[in-house]
Amino acid sequence: MTRRSLDVLAGVPSIVFGLFGNAFFCKTLGLGFSILSGGLTLACMVLPILIRSTEEGFRAVPPNYRLSAASLGLSRTTTLVHLLLPAAVPGLLVGLVLGVGRAIAETAALIFTSGYVDRMPESLLDSGRALSIHIFDLSMNVSGGDAHAYASGTGLGRLAAGNQWNGFVAGWTLAASEDCHDMRPSVPHIHPWFPLEERPACCVPKPLIDIEHLSLHYHQTPAFQDVTLSINQGCITALVGPSGCGKTSFLSCLNRLTDLIADCHVSGRIMIENLDVLAPSTDVIQLRRRIGMIFQKPNPFPMSIRKNLEFPLREHGARDRAQIARTIETSLRDVGLWDEVKDRLDSPALALSGGQQQRLCIARSLALAPDVLLMDEPCSALDPLSSGVVEDLIVDLRGRYTVLIVTHNLAQARRIADYTAFFWVHHGTGRLIEAGTAKQIFEAPCDPLTAAYISGIRG
Repeated sequence: MTRRSLDVLAGVPSIVFGLFGNAFFCKTLGLGFSILSGGLTLACMVLPILIRSTEEGFRAVPPNYRLSAASLGLSRTTTLVHLLLPAAVPGLLVGLVLGVGRAIAETAALIFTSGYVDRMPESLLDSGRALSIHIFDLSMNVSGGDAHAYASGTGLGRLAAGNQWNGFVAGWTLAASEDCHDMRPSVPHIHPWFPLEERPACCVPKPLIDIEHLSLHYHQTPAFQDVTLSINQGCITALVGPSGCGKTSFLSCLNRLTDLIADCHVSGRIMIENLDVLAPSTDVIQLRRRIGMIFQKPNPFPMSIRKNLEFPLREHGARDRAQIARTIETSLRDVGLWDEVKDRLDSPALALSGGQQQRLCIARSLALAPDVLLMDEPCSALDPLSSGVVEDLIVDLRGRYTVLIVTHNLAQARRIADYTAFFWVHHGTGRLIEAGTAKQIFEAPCDPLTAAYISGIRG
């Protein structure tokens, strides 16, 4: 309702605002015909445009920026000041151009509120006149005023043209930032994949995360219910199942990204060693630093490659430049990206290919030294070559990090996972049907539904 009202006000003719200003500011408030009355009337006229354009500017910022910042444990203030505002600048400039453009050439509203004088006003309570009337008066009623009138008109025309150009550039920048990366894929290093029966054990099973009777509802609609599962330390656990069975929602519970969703209710228990994740006293920022998350679509920040890693490090208290530089290099080496970007660290991260962007996002999480890495279909938006590079990287993380990966690619889960959990939609809500080692799930599933899904009969 508020948006619709603002849209209507933005399209109201200026003479209507003039009549309103005359009735309210000039007469009701007793300001009379004055510059102050005219200025307040213009503010009322421009404000709906500025509000709606500001809102649209922020709406144009990719929502993944907010999620990525939250998953790195960045505060709301830091996210707003250092990430969202700079990204929204093109949209804000468009609104400012439109608002100033409408106000600067206004005539009708000012005739009814600021009056008309042929002298310089001495205060805000003196009468004034519109710019267009001033130019007309110079041309028609002042001896030798033609040159000044022409100069004023030319200046106003240049200002209008400049506003139009600035609006075009801002809009183009906003659109171009969505897709400005090079799509040349990296050549992957191929890992020797072991058949399941020959694959070495990843570790001595040691539970790091214990989940008991976990349920999540959006409003009154359940996403999944009564999930009980243990995640072993240093292993790769794949979550498989059809779309809509709650896999991504399950991941979001583990680092409490669900807190960002209105009317999202989580019940049950999540323990990471001795930390109760869902306890109100849990420090969410430190939790998210400990549990990193990689999203389906690569989402580097609109900064340089270096600043993408430096920004979260500094926000978490790192100040030593040499140590930050070492951490950046180590993180980029861990994802196999250092040799590809070491000579262009100050280049825009959005200029990287899709696979390189995804590896940069992984490096950004690894720079914070997390215990757990959550991955929501990290290869689904990548080409096969880039997917192979990311898969190799995930395997290399085994033993050093605990990895949970959501995937619809059963072949991928079979290739890289040590453990597998199968979700399914049962009576309209997600359920954990079966969990076990990858060998057991893919070769000897206990539940008939799991066997049907793995074999391709269901799903």
